[in-house]
Amino acid sequence: MGRPIGFYTDEEGRKRPITPGSGARKLGVPKQSLLSAKTFMQRVHVTEKDDKLYVRCPYDPAFDWVVQKYHARLSGKSWVFPKSARGDVKLALDRIYGETGEGPVEVVNVHVKVDPFLTEGMNHLWLFNRKVFDAHYGGYVTVGDRTVSIKSGDLPKRISKQDISELKGRGIEVLIPFVPRKLAERYARQKPNAIKIIE
Repeated sequence: MGRPIGFYTDEEGRKRPITPGSGARKLGVPKQSLLSAKTFMQRVHVTEKDDKLYVRCPYDPAFDWVVQKYHARLSGKSWVFPKSARGDVKLALDRIYGETGEGPVEVVNVHVKVDPFLTEGMNHLWLFNRKVFDAHYGGYVTVGDRTVSIKSGDLPKRISKQDISELKGRGIEVLIPFVPRKLAERYARQKPNAIKIIE
C-alpha cells in the first residue's frame, strides 16, 4: 500500500488514508477530494529502533548543527542519532523543515521575492530546504533545485564574483512548490512583503 499521500472522508464520516497503491478512484473517492489530498506530503521520516533514532530528510545546511552536536553518522539515506537526541532532533526538524516525521503534512506553493534573503558573501541561497540559486566558480549562476521556477526578474548567466548578493535589485521572484504550510506561514510572518502563500 505505501505511505499515505493524503486523506479523505468516507460516507460514514471516517477519515481514510490515500496511498499511492490504494486505487483511490476504485474506493469511490470523489475527484475533488483526491485533488485536495495531493496537497499532503511527507519529506521527513523518523523511526526508532534499538535505542537509535533514524532520520531521513532532504539536505539543508541548517540541519548540520544537530548532526555535529550528536556526532550522528550517515547510514544509507538516514542519519543515525542516539535516542537521547530525540528532543533536539524534533525541534530542529520542526524549525527547519516544518514537520517532525510523524506523518503527511499539508503543503502549499510559495511565491518568493528573493531580495530580502540575498546575504552578502554567500555563494548560494537556500529557502524551504531547496537550493534556489547557486553561484559557481567564475560567477556562473544557476537555479539550484529543479522544483524551483523563476516567475519574474532578470537572472544573469554570470555575475562579477561568486557572491549571490549581486542578484539584489533585479526583481527576481520564484515559485517554490510543496512547502509545508507551517513552515511557509512562519516565513510569511517574518518577511510578509517577500512571501506569498498560494492556496
